[in-house]
Amino acid sequence: MDLTLNILYFAFFLISSLIFLKLLMASNLEKFFKQGKIFEIRIMMIFLSFILAFLFSSSITKLIETLYNIIMK
Repeated sequence: MDLTLNILYFAFFLISSLIFLKLLMASNLEKFFKQGKIFEIRIMMIFLSFILAFLFSSSITKLIETLYNIIMK
């Protein structure tokens, strides 16, 4: 079960990081930065997308593990 959860976590992390990055790029977060700070804005969006993807992936895999343990025991 551990290998399956690790594979699921990695898949959820990759997919959700791309989704969150796309969502952050569509948002209007540029107003919090000085004008012309494009590199800093991109770094912040990538960093935020990884944080959100980590939280999402961890919660989904923990939910799957908990449901598995409840059903199988």
